[in-house]
Amino acid sequence: MAARVKFSETTIASSSTSIPIPNPSDHPDHYDKKPFEGHAKAIWAVAYSPDSTRIATGAEDNLIRIWDSKTGAMLLELEGHSRAIYALSFSHDGTRLVSGGVDRTLCVWNLHDEKLVGKSSAAHSGSILAAVYSPDDTVIASAGFDTLIRIWDANDRRKTLEIADHPDVVQSVSFSPDGTRLASGCQDFKVRVFDVRTGALVLGPLEGHTNWVRTVSYSPDGAQLATGCADCTVSTWDATTGSMLRGPLRRHDDGVYCLVYSPDGKNLLSCSLDGSICLWDSVTGELEAGPLRGHAGGVREVRYSPEGDRFVSVGGDGSMRVWDVKTREVILPELTEAEKQDYLLAGPLRGHTGAVTAVIYFPDGRHLASGSMDRSIRVWDSRTGQQTIEPLLGHEGGIRAITMSSDGSRLVSGSIDHSIRVWDCSTWKLALPPLKAHSGTVECVRYSPTDNKLIASCGEGGEIILWNAETGQHLSTILSQDKKILVIAFAPDGLRLASGSEDGALRLWDVSTSQAIPGPFTRHPGAVLSVAFSPDGTRVVSGSSDHNLRVWDAGIGNRYLGTLRGHSHWVDWVSYSRDGRSIYSVSSNAEICYWDVATSKLALGPLKAHGDIIYGAAISPDGEHLVTASADLTMKIWDTTTGEMVKLSEGNEPGLADAFLDSPAVTAPDATAPGQMPIGLDSWEGVANILDLPATSRPILHDQRGRRRAEQPSRSRTQPRPTSITEPSYGLSRPLGFFSSIFRRLQPSNHGAEPADRWRHLGALPTRVAYGVAKLYVAVAREGPPPPQQAAISEEELSRIPDQTQATEVSGPEQHPSNSQQGLPASNIPWIIKAVARAASAHVALAAEH
Repeated sequence: MAARVKFSETTIASSSTSIPIPNPSDHPDHYDKKPFEGHAKAIWAVAYSPDSTRIATGAEDNLIRIWDSKTGAMLLELEGHSRAIYALSFSHDGTRLVSGGVDRTLCVWNLHDEKLVGKSSAAHSGSILAAVYSPDDTVIASAGFDTLIRIWDANDRRKTLEIADHPDVVQSVSFSPDGTRLASGCQDFKVRVFDVRTGALVLGPLEGHTNWVRTVSYSPDGAQLATGCADCTVSTWDATTGSMLRGPLRRHDDGVYCLVYSPDGKNLLSCSLDGSICLWDSVTGELEAGPLRGHAGGVREVRYSPEGDRFVSVGGDGSMRVWDVKTREVILPELTEAEKQDYLLAGPLRGHTGAVTAVIYFPDGRHLASGSMDRSIRVWDSRTGQQTIEPLLGHEGGIRAITMSSDGSRLVSGSIDHSIRVWDCSTWKLALPPLKAHSGTVECVRYSPTDNKLIASCGEGGEIILWNAETGQHLSTILSQDKKILVIAFAPDGLRLASGSEDGALRLWDVSTSQAIPGPFTRHPGAVLSVAFSPDGTRVVSGSSDHNLRVWDAGIGNRYLGTLRGHSHWVDWVSYSRDGRSIYSVSSNAEICYWDVATSKLALGPLKAHGDIIYGAAISPDGEHLVTASADLTMKIWDTTTGEMVKLSEGNEPGLADAFLDSPAVTAPDATAPGQMPIGLDSWEGVANILDLPATSRPILHDQRGRRRAEQPSRSRTQPRPTSITEPSYGLSRPLGFFSSIFRRLQPSNHGAEPADRWRHLGALPTRVAYGVAKLYVAVAREGPPPPQQAAISEEELSRIPDQTQATEVSGPEQHPSNSQQGLPASNIPWIIKAVARAASAHVALAAEH
């Protein structure tokens, strides 16, 4: 066992306690461990020793560990903090280490002569987020939740200066190379620079970020400042004038947690809660490498070795990685190819720029909708993590709640702008004018589960409103004597409604009469934040700010069945499993619990799921997955059996090779113009799905330059790499990401070449061909008059089709020569197509008739 050094609880203490460095031969059991194996929880802080031989880490398990940087063997385990450790810094002579954390304590460790120096248990009145030695090691600067920066004498640990210029939490501090200035990053989105001797503000506040400035760093020559922000960006500044030099630089999909200059100042290394690391050119702002991935969770900190040939990263998954700067590969511990692939595939869904407050599954189980404080609704492919439509915008404030009709045809959102919006899921436009009757934030919205005829909503004004889901008519208002109603839920039969309020009241309501069903339930000691019925409607479970869940008999309101205890924070969401045997709950400290209904015992958890508050969750229709939505801007999908995070899949799935299409005759809509694909297959009668994929109308995503979004920095780590194929602004619906990699385009103008000539002879030129590894082809005729006969394309001809797909881009009907020849208006093309594709034969039969 490595040495443990424990401190007394005195405010300022000194000790000569020895910290022996263990001999490997004395501890063979420990040195048989894998490199960097030790921390049981998230690692928040890391530091390289000045001689590069040691790496120090501080973690959520309250421990500091010192590691051999070359082997990954643990040398020391230092125990002195009572809570998570957020900050570490070696002195520049390598003899001491300072640490700070949630326990508000600043500790100084002597590592040269193995003696304990001391500890201040009241260094700050809130968590310490930053602690760093000055370049000459004479002072220590610390900062944190109490909005203060304090300067301490490094020898006697006396406070010599206090800077109180910040209106919010100070996330980070950095000394200039000459030690005369100190830069700070604050949660007020601003950067400031102070005189270390006087505490006077000498530069700033510098503005440009749109969220918390989480990290700040001086360049080695002192000419630049670099900042990383919770808005996912990196910026560099002139350290003399304060002007922004480069930025905001965007490549991360989540908040930038740490950044540091290389020792030569040429590069800048940044890491993010999205699990990625990026290497930037500090002069041009160009991305040189990345995003690099080697952690299953967010990357909390990165640090260069003093020589600059390596860097170390630590993650929320409790892992450490040492990277080679030249190869950009993890060199310690050695990762298998399978592990590398896991890091690429495992991960959250990212794209929102504000806290994700609500999420729901589509009835198909393949898609998700999410709402965020960034005022947008986004629709996702749950298997690949890709967005399938452009964000839905319309609310004037953040979105607090979403719900969906049981048939998936409509999506409803509620906002802090006091309004409710109903979206048509076939056009992604508003189906109704905004519904406005609430006097404050709309806290929750629900569709009636049986007939989709009612929408129920509740607001901070204490009212529940029932709406006609088809017309938007305000049907009735239920006025409760309770304080702000936070949550509602329909019973499975749609006849009752449960509500939970800020004052702890839980009530049942008769939907037909809008009257309370006699009760009430016994109040929670805290606010009721979540409520759900069992699948058979006989029970209700509620979650509260008192950290507990309570189970009630839904038929007899006064009958209390029991309390489920296991969370250590507010229970923000609860749900029964589809079979009613389990209860799932999530709490605001980002933990998930699985409960056994029969025993009322915790079956799994608490599982740490996110880096910030979980606001909402949803169960998939098949009950196999749980998706969580968090203030860390992400969503994650979990296996409801094992509790493990589900990996996002690659583009092409194995099942594609065995799929086939044999659909009945379908009619192309009148709105389909010659030379254009129908905007969505959902508008084609008879084609409910292709390759078991629900059809959805949507535009292909483009950036402002008209390029495919796939060619830009991806919002999903698994988005397929772009091909040379370009596509028109509207195309075949592809709810799943792998559609983008299985479609190719034929050269439309090459009518004289085989086999295109044969297709032209039939009067129908296919310009979309889907294929899999078993030569599965689906051809859709879309041009010219209906052909009079069927035609089978031989395997030889079929094999030549993809070779002609790399040529001409067609972005609209005006670019195709057949349009001018046909001269047919869009309203005169009601022709019928029948497409039959079979993987076994590698033949395509295509028929069309008037």
